[in-house]
Amino acid sequence: MAKRSFPLAKVYGLLEPGPVVLLTTARKGKANVMTMSWHTMMEFEPPLVGCVVSGRDYSFAALKATRQCVLNIPTAALAPQVVGCGNSSGRRVDKFAAFGLTPLPAAQVEALSRGMSVSHEYSLVSDPAARRITSASPSSGES
Repeated sequence: MAKRSFPLAKVYGLLEPGPVVLLTTARKGKANVMTMSWHTMMEFEPPLVGCVVSGRDYSFAALKATRQCVLNIPTAALAPQVVGCGNSSGRRVDKFAAFGLTPLPAAQVEALSRGMSVSHEYSLVSDPAARRITSASPSSGES
C-alpha cells in the first residue's frame, strides 16, 4: 500500500481513543521497535502527543539521545507481532528480524518506520513544567 500525506490537524482522529502503537527508534545504526499503549493527544494544532516510555525500556536511551521516533499504528493482522514486541527486549533481540517486521526509512526523522498503513513521525519537544512534574519525588512532600 502506498503512503499518502495526511493533514496534521486530523492526526488526533487516528490516535484517539488510543490504539496500541509500535514506537520505533534508531540510534548508532541500531533500530528498535516497542509496543506502547499509553499515549494521548495533548494539543491538536500543531499535533502534540504525550506518551510514557520508562527509563528502563531499551528504546528510552535512543529516544532521549535522538529526540525522534515514529508511532506506527498496526492493523489487527499484526497482533501476534505486536504482542511479541511487547514481551521482548531490544537489548537481547532484534525485534524487526525476530517478528518479521520490515524497517523502512522515515521521511523526516532518523527513526525507522515499520511500513504500516499509518506512521506518524515525531520530534520531541521540551517542556520545563512537565520535567518538574515528572521529576518530583513522592517522598518530597509536594502534592
